[in-house]
Amino acid sequence: MHLRWLERFIAIVDAGSIRGAARRLGVSRPALTRALQQLEEALGVHLMRRSVRVASLTLSPGTLPPLVRVVHWGSHSIALDLMAANV
Repeated sequence: MHLRWLERFIAIVDAGSIRGAARRLGVSRPALTRALQQLEEALGVHLMRRSVRVASLTLSPGTLPPLVRVVHWGSHSIALDLMAANV
């Protein structure tokens, strides 16, 4: 699993749509959709229902996004610590 997949999932949740998240991140919609698909494949679950205008979570909104944010933040923090140790 890549941190970029988590970042992009969080962006989709925050924006409420793949289109809005793509605009905020400065990436194409197909690239963002592919990252979401890769995350779903890695986890073995469908995380979002996609429609033309909206991407909605398949799970309770209070369940997965906070957990993903904690995992993402923790991973980012570890990476910063490792980079600092190499200074």
